[in-house]
Amino acid sequence: MKRIVPLFSAAALLCSAAPLCAQARFPLMPGALVVASSPDGTSLSIDSVSLSRIGDDTYDLIAIYQYGQDLARQNGFEQMLEMEQVDCAGNRVRHVAKHVYHNAFERPIADRDSTAGTWMAAGDQELPLLKAICGTLQRSFAASLPLEYGLAEVQRQPSIANPDDVRRSITAAYPRLLHDAGVTGMATLYMRVRPDGRVDHVRVVATTQDAFSEAAMRVADAMRFTPAEKDGHPVAVWVTLPVTFTMVGNGNVRVVVPGSPADALAPAPGEPARTPRRPGQSATTCSVPVPACGATP
Repeated sequence: MKRIVPLFSAAALLCSAAPLCAQARFPLMPGALVVASSPDGTSLSIDSVSLSRIGDDTYDLIAIYQYGQDLARQNGFEQMLEMEQVDCAGNRVRHVAKHVYHNAFERPIADRDSTAGTWMAAGDQELPLLKAICGTLQRSFAASLPLEYGLAEVQRQPSIANPDDVRRSITAAYPRLLHDAGVTGMATLYMRVRPDGRVDHVRVVATTQDAFSEAAMRVADAMRFTPAEKDGHPVAVWVTLPVTFTMVGNGNVRVVVPGSPADALAPAPGEPARTPRRPGQSATTCSVPVPACGATP
């Protein structure tokens, strides 16, 4: 199926690196770098908190697309967060993950991009966006950031070093009112694992309830990792990790801790990728985080 492409054109880049031409439907993340906007309220920005430099002219970033009313109606969603890597010298893009939102809830994406995780030359529609993003990055603090990495660039993945502490933290952090009401849910975290195994710059990129976002942030505080390694040395790496709150039949919290973020994000063969859903919506629930739905502790 055809990949969703952010709906900008070169002509729409009217206010690059300038105040927005119109108010976006959702507030921008704190510290967002505005790349471009158009009179219809559509805007493109970069999350500066999670931004990292993974090469001389190569960056790992979250691009934030917020759409005006007409494009939102055409797309079926108002906001898209796309985790991607950009090679400014080579005019290449590597798409990693994508989340789209309607009425502040994440929607499943109908298309599955077969090129995800592969470096691709920017096409005619993406090239103006890439150049605008690179121009913003190279004029900002990003050009002098120390090198950091994504999971695809390291030889050894980070893994959770204190699973017992994480299990206890998940149980303690489960929001009491939601637990007592039998409400399950999840929050997906994007964070940096430092060379010493601690985490920082933690951000919630998807959630089913605000209370689960706050709980997942507390769980992140308890996490310690064996660090990622590149060329035999520990390095900082950015990871995406879902934290799911669910229960067994007697009301006890069911907890499973994976060995690594890569395990947590990988669906079983033939299984669709998991996305947060509204509480109460029919879905198979998984424990936090698990290699596949239905995995046993």
